[in-house]
Amino acid sequence: DDARCVGAEVAAAGAATAAQPAGQAAAAADEVAWEALRGALDGWMDRLRSELRLAPSSFAEESAEWAAGWLRGSLDGFASPAVEWGVRYANEAAESGGGGGGGGAASGSAGAKSVGVNLWLTSRLPVPHMTLYVGVRAGRATLMADHLPRFDLGERPEHVAAFYGGEQASRWSAAQRVKGLTPFRSSDPSVRALQGPNALALHGASADPHAVSALVAELDRHAETWLGWVRTTPLLDDGAEAEAVRARDWSLRAALRDHERAAGERFMGPDVAATLSASMAGPELRAEEGARAEPLAWRPAAAADGVAKAAEEDLRRFGETAQRVVAGVPAAGGAEPGEHRSLRVEVTVHRDLGSFMAAKPGLEVLGGAGKPEVLVRAHAFAEPEWRSFDRPLANTPEGVYTYVHELAAAAGTESGPLAGPTICLKLKRREAVAAALGGRALDDLAAREGDAPDLEAARRVNQLACGWQPPPSLCAARSTAEPLRLELTGDRELLDAPDGPLGNKGGLYIESRVRVAPAEGNPSVLRVTSPTITTPLVGVPEQFRAGHYMKVLSPWAGYAEAIE
Repeated sequence: DDARCVGAEVAAAGAATAAQPAGQAAAAADEVAWEALRGALDGWMDRLRSELRLAPSSFAEESAEWAAGWLRGSLDGFASPAVEWGVRYANEAAESGGGGGGGGAASGSAGAKSVGVNLWLTSRLPVPHMTLYVGVRAGRATLMADHLPRFDLGERPEHVAAFYGGEQASRWSAAQRVKGLTPFRSSDPSVRALQGPNALALHGASADPHAVSALVAELDRHAETWLGWVRTTPLLDDGAEAEAVRARDWSLRAALRDHERAAGERFMGPDVAATLSASMAGPELRAEEGARAEPLAWRPAAAADGVAKAAEEDLRRFGETAQRVVAGVPAAGGAEPGEHRSLRVEVTVHRDLGSFMAAKPGLEVLGGAGKPEVLVRAHAFAEPEWRSFDRPLANTPEGVYTYVHELAAAAGTESGPLAGPTICLKLKRREAVAAALGGRALDDLAAREGDAPDLEAARRVNQLACGWQPPPSLCAARSTAEPLRLELTGDRELLDAPDGPLGNKGGLYIESRVRVAPAEGNPSVLRVTSPTITTPLVGVPEQFRAGHYMKVLSPWAGYAEAIE
């Protein structure tokens, strides 16, 4: 939404400057694009200051304001429990050169402006470092952004999978093909050697509102993704591994410092370049005995892994089958008779609530016209038993919201009868899958069939759980007692509640339970009702569109469905 607003503002400003002389119109377009890009980056900097508790540092005071010939700029340093060193830096070239004295702007750089942010994380938090840069120069608007690796990616495939593969790789590929934007790369091989696999370098015409709004959208995605990782990634407990990360971090920062110094000497002389590059790199890293970064990930206080690592593959298989059940697409074949598309489901199994809640299910059509394929990316989490936990939220009066698990008694019975962890799923709605399989627009399908939620979807998944056949190693953990007989009822759709956390149903979903109560007239049978959320088919940003979230029974408990 913000990106669309930016595009509209740039378009309106462009119309206002169209009647000006060419030179003035180009300068005005640059200024409008600059305000949009700088505003987006500084908006993120304000948010990051708040959420990561970034405090000003005196280390870079000598670089706070600087000037060298036709260049001037500023640099502010920050630090926090999670961010070992962070900088916001800005540069600006003089509007016009001085006559013959060598003090004017270099050819083609008059009026150039740029601003960037580098955030170097503590060695205990193994998330990629983040860099952001936006600039406008001579009719061209630029975005550069990177998630810098913390490990040798050839030796740590799990790091690639967590931060660079899957959806992130797909988004990077899509960004290279955005109309109006041109990708480019650094000409310095030493810089390319340090970059992440999904480093972004894009530019477009500053007078093109679509190009500017696309740059803002990519900036937002890059920062939002990174902040989600910071919130949810577990800290390193292995001191030796953290120290190895620290050593690699310093080598990386030193290499970039040397690059910045060499590049700066050409424009600002050796003294200013040396001072600025040292400020950018930050103070020398110091190992503090017993230091531990503040845990920023939000999760239930008593949360364990929820599901043993050996069970992840079976949960992934269950999630895939659940998506097919919700969509009404069988595992074999994949498409309705007469259709030419097949359905593929990829499930990410999360090991903490924070990363699960930050994730969104996705859908895309792959392949050529001959044999297209619909890919759904779903998410699963085995929820442990918990009572309450705090989550930092900047838009609550106290800055922290306490989530409280729905009381088992309020749900109709004590939690004892339900075995195994509750399974949390984020899937795509039946309508979205049907539209994609049929090659139809979801908007058209929604207009024709409406947007009423499928209140039987989670019931069907619970039915799947009752008949699930897990691997023998998981069967061994089942109780030898008589299997519980269950009556599976229609779903409990959660709706926005002004008195709930932030007034939205997402908070209600976090706090909700699968409700269990004795069946009417037959106390030997338990009546089971799952909580669900369905997001709208139309009228919301794509990442929030047509989602189906639910909490369902464990597929490993050995339930027996009631026969009526």
